[in-house]
Amino acid sequence: MDDVLVVHTEVRKLPVYTLVKAKGGPKLKEAKDGMSSMSSGRAHLSGNMSTSELARYLVPILGRTVLDQTGMHGLFEVKLEWVPELDANMPSDSSASSIFTSIQEQLGLRLRSTTGPVEVLVVDRAEKVREQ
Repeated sequence: MDDVLVVHTEVRKLPVYTLVKAKGGPKLKEAKDGMSSMSSGRAHLSGNMSTSELARYLVPILGRTVLDQTGMHGLFEVKLEWVPELDANMPSDSSASSIFTSIQEQLGLRLRSTTGPVEVLVVDRAEKVREQ
């Protein structure tokens, strides 16, 4: 016999971030070559991408779903640098910014904390069948 795993997906209202235009408007320039590309590291992101691609990239960094509500279309030149949270090697008097501040100052966008629809995987039943 095989092990049994029964799952389904459902949409729940959970904490999310919405990516919106900051006061003063976006600072993003349209991408010149129109090709989507990205380079990323521990605390930087650069390349040509849409705001919805940017929102998806931010999900694992923020640990929460990010919904693009900028209303912006097309590809933009994105260059974003920030200080990872809880970086013990960073001097306490550093002028470096958190990802929230960096998004606002460098991109002219803002992350707003709210609740919204998130698709989740629900485990209905999990059994390990024992061999006799």
